[in-house]
Amino acid sequence: MIVKKIKGVVVSFPSEKIMKEILDELNIEEENKKEGQEIK
Repeated sequence: MIVKKIKGVVVSFPSEKIMKEILDELNIEEENKKEGQEIK
């Protein structure tokens, strides 16, 4: 189980592979909302 803090919310993932897939989806959504801003 991997626990990661995203935007002040602690989220747990069953595996690193699933975590990366979810983070990739979140990053795509973020980039669409704030174009030109760097995502940290």
